[in-house]
Formats: sequence, structure tokens, C-alpha cells
Amino acid sequence: MHDLWKKIVDQVTSGRWIMTAACSLVFIYCSVNKIIGPVEVKEIIMMVVIFYFQKQSDNGNPKQS
Repeated sequence: MHDLWKKIVDQVTSGRWIMTAACSLVFIYCSVNKIIGPVEVKEIIMMVVIFYFQKQSDNGNPKQS
């Protein structure tokens, strides 16, 4: 149980997770308050999905599913 808690804390305090959470909150705020339109929301979601599936793992090997 201790290892699981340490893993969760390490993940949540990592820079990548903090940046992702901050960007997500800004994106949600902008889309809910109609600062960005539906077309932009669609394009952003498409880019995120494309980059996610093209992402390579940290050791340089393509991500295996």
C-alpha cells in the first residue's frame, strides 16, 4: 500500500502532470465561457489525440499498446 501511495504522490507532483492539469483547466475555462469556439475545441482535441498516440516513451522506443 505504501508503494502505491508513493507512486501516486510522485505522479501528481511531477512537472508533466502539473502542466497537463493547468492546461486542462485553462482549456475548460475557455470553452465553457465561450472564449474559444466549437471549431477550435474540436481542433485542439484532435491535436491532443494525435500527439498522444504518436508519443514515444521516455527511452525512445515507440509506445506499445
